[in-house]
Amino acid sequence: MKKLIQLFLTFLKIGAFTFGGGYAMIALLENEFIEKKKWIDREEFLNMVAVAESTPGPVAVNSATYIGYRVGGVAGAALSTLAVSIPSFVIIYLISLFFDKFLSLTYVAYAFKGIQVCVVYLIASAGVRMFKGLEKNVFNYVILGLVIVVMTVFSITAVSFSSIFYIVISGVAGCAVYMLRKYVGNSGKICSDTDTARNACSMRRYKMIYIELFLNFLVIGAVSFGGGYGMISLVRETVLSKGWLTESEFMSFIAVSESTPGPLAVNMATFIGSSQGGMFGAFMATLGVVLPSFVIILIIAAVLKNLLKYAGVNAVLSGIRPCIVAMIIATAISMGLNTLFGFADYTSSIAPDLRSMIIFMILFAVSFLLKKIWKKKLSPILMIVMSAV
Repeated sequence: MKKLIQLFLTFLKIGAFTFGGGYAMIALLENEFIEKKKWIDREEFLNMVAVAESTPGPVAVNSATYIGYRVGGVAGAALSTLAVSIPSFVIIYLISLFFDKFLSLTYVAYAFKGIQVCVVYLIASAGVRMFKGLEKNVFNYVILGLVIVVMTVFSITAVSFSSIFYIVISGVAGCAVYMLRKYVGNSGKICSDTDTARNACSMRRYKMIYIELFLNFLVIGAVSFGGGYGMISLVRETVLSKGWLTESEFMSFIAVSESTPGPLAVNMATFIGSSQGGMFGAFMATLGVVLPSFVIILIIAAVLKNLLKYAGVNAVLSGIRPCIVAMIIATAISMGLNTLFGFADYTSSIAPDLRSMIIFMILFAVSFLLKKIWKKKLSPILMIVMSAV
């Protein structure tokens, strides 16, 4: 029971301080469950990230469900998923009540700007630590280098390429290397480290809106890969076709959703549900978007340990692990170019943000000094608070 309470409180804290989607949460998860509590090792953590990225639903929710199950069984999975969703549900619901006024608050914009810089730093730090934990071999270096370069170039050139493809290709490559070594006769060890103009509704439609919200977000949650960002196109198509939001409202909300804590997918579902059906509408939409990934991750987490007994599964994961590390580092690079230098893609001109660069350097300097002189690590949550101030 004590561990279940710890799980709930830990994910409640993580959910309240996760800005920037699933990759930002990875840094907090690593700090809590590998560095501090030591409930899972780095190898299993990379497996978890691979599973969370490769299955439908929000990456942050997938991660919470997986870790919750590994630590506390089905009850742990349910409590972790609930805890990580509560902060964003409450915050986004409150924002939805005075959305227009919230956007106009200058100090809110400044705080979020500082938080965005911290998010870049946290993601980059997590990527570097995971890189240090990878087995040092040519295959890992090749996968790591290729994925970082391709993801960064695609980001700069505004080429759309789902992260699921990087994972699938890397997994196939790992399997191919295993098969090649096996049939060539080399029995060497394969790497086994191992996201307001609405149509007037009749009274009848108002009564049905809860079911409509639940079913629409259930479908979105079941078919969207790549986390909250993978859901944006489907959510946009749904809300515009049904007249729930206008294009400008949707774009404004995405900006706010990226700058507030919690999974992007949960933020979107909560806001749209609230705008159409109040608090119960927000609950139904959020439940719909979380439920598919909860069930899928629960099943995978239950059988993954047995699957790891098979050499073929380990071979696939040996290709996916360096890919995951590369994706995290590439994300940090892309976000860093945008946040620190104002360079979103090839159509943009470079416009360095001096304030953001100073915040980034202060975070690096403080973290470095604490680690080298006092042998202590600065809490990611404290970094976020510092950056906001």
